[in-house]
Amino acid sequence: MDATAPGQLEKPIGIRGRVGLPALLGLLALAALLVPLRAQAPPPPSSPWGPIRQVEGTEPRQLLIKGKPSIYFRVARRAPIRFTVRGPARLVVISRAEMPPATSGTSPYFLRVLGPHSPLRVQATESQPDPGARLADGGKATIFESRRLVVAIPEGEQEVWISVSGVPGVFVRLLRVPPGGEPDGMIAIAPDGPHRPVVVKDRAERISCYTVTRAKPLFFRVTGPTTFALISRLDFAKSEPGPRSYTLTLSSGGRTLRTLQYNAVRSDSTTYVDLADRVPSRADSVEVSLGPGTSEVRVELVDPPDGSAEVHARIAEKPAGEEE
Repeated sequence: MDATAPGQLEKPIGIRGRVGLPALLGLLALAALLVPLRAQAPPPPSSPWGPIRQVEGTEPRQLLIKGKPSIYFRVARRAPIRFTVRGPARLVVISRAEMPPATSGTSPYFLRVLGPHSPLRVQATESQPDPGARLADGGKATIFESRRLVVAIPEGEQEVWISVSGVPGVFVRLLRVPPGGEPDGMIAIAPDGPHRPVVVKDRAERISCYTVTRAKPLFFRVTGPTTFALISRLDFAKSEPGPRSYTLTLSSGGRTLRTLQYNAVRSDSTTYVDLADRVPSRADSVEVSLGPGTSEVRVELVDPPDGSAEVHARIAEKPAGEEE
């Protein structure tokens, strides 16, 4: 190849015609500016929201829900699972009880979502076998209808434990969703009659509750089939240290649905907006399946006889069990 004469430049490949020295220097200067910008540009963002697919020490299990595969993790009684969730976010836990083959009827169970220092949510619920759900690997266990629980995750990397009692095990599907997104699949309902709501402020969230006492029970009219969920908080006096036990009953048509005994602890993060003389306890929750037709659910504070509690009721947006 011939040497290039002094003062001349080779033609750049792919560019027709001669390029003078000033023009080429300008192109080189522009390229020098663009290269660092391209090197520093972040990669396209990938969404951090969606299913949690890895849990330390636990193999994922595939369930077929109406023929559609979904990833779940098994939580055995006395064998909780542990994983990390980055907040702020909401953790959606969809649970399905696992029972021996050919099990029928309703099975109650408790699902506990625990943080490093305290419970995040405790769910008392019940469900029935789901004929459209089965293990993809051919296992013969009876898989029950789904129940949903939504937990607020504070900012930072948070360790979370999930445990179960009341059944041999549950399968859980875990979803990490934005703090303000992904509704919990429930609709708030108000009791019959004129009742002034009490606003509960829990961090940035505000929830309307209603006061229940032994002398003044609350009645909720519900059309089934659906899931009736109740969140309750015992009222503490300002100077009352706690803890303190309380008992609620849920009944319908003269039949007791649940007798709920809780040990209430004062909440450090929750306040009543309209009740300056009272302090709420941490939230307790329960879910009850209601059959077809209209039910009138009676909520009564049995103990303490002179106490009061604030309750928030919800029903499922979908008929009971229609969840992945």
